[in-house]
Amino acid sequence: MDKSLRWLRPVYFAAFAALCMYIGAALWGKAGSTAVYAEAVLKTVSESTALKCIALREEEPVSSSALYFDSCTKLSASENTYSNRSALYCCTCDGLEYLTPESAFSLSEEELFSAEGEKNDGCGKLIYGSDWYIFAVFRGELPLSEAADILIDGEEKPLRARVVYADSGRIILRLTEGLEAHAGLRHFSAQLVTESVSGIGFPSAALREEGGVAFVYAVDAGVVSKKRVDIIYASDDICISAVSRKTDALCEGNTVIVSGENIYEGRVL
Repeated sequence: MDKSLRWLRPVYFAAFAALCMYIGAALWGKAGSTAVYAEAVLKTVSESTALKCIALREEEPVSSSALYFDSCTKLSASENTYSNRSALYCCTCDGLEYLTPESAFSLSEEELFSAEGEKNDGCGKLIYGSDWYIFAVFRGELPLSEAADILIDGEEKPLRARVVYADSGRIILRLTEGLEAHAGLRHFSAQLVTESVSGIGFPSAALREEGGVAFVYAVDAGVVSKKRVDIIYASDDICISAVSRKTDALCEGNTVIVSGENIYEGRVL
């Protein structure tokens, strides 16, 4: 190289060093930019048993032309022209109104689920009382208590029920809610909730442990911090932590780091 250009060597070295530092910083930042995040949310996980069900009520078929009311209208005793009892009027019937809660004790499973009635388009029904019953069959073992939650297929909110009778493969539940909404329900499938756990849910891959303490990394205002978790449920896909008011505990809405490289407490992402 020409001696007159030797002064350029330090400039070249400085530019090369700056370029290396820039690439290194970019690669270091890339580790944070490729991290996978998830939001911690309130989560309920339930274990349940499938049921094959039939709804039973104290019902009486009536001619719908004789009653000028909308379906699921509550009738007082004076408005009920068929008896002196208050009732819930439903404008449809399926011909199985003769099946009563007492039928569940006297009829076999086959007789209950194969029963057929004569449908009449001009027929409605009166439902007496505020309670209704579900006779159901299931397969396998079923841990039971006096009360249970039953979730009808296609619905989001379970109904609270009391266990009236339980035997091998059969159960009878009494319900005091949902009568109006399910006045026309007869044969259906449902899930009997046997165990339910609620808390703060997050992906299992985010769970970490250090010194016997379980935690996750979370991001708040671009800074990584540790959030303690108290695991009350864990599966391959999801963990649930007990809800806590402690400032260092995982809370609903926290952004959890599921995976990433060079993740540590205090790092700015």
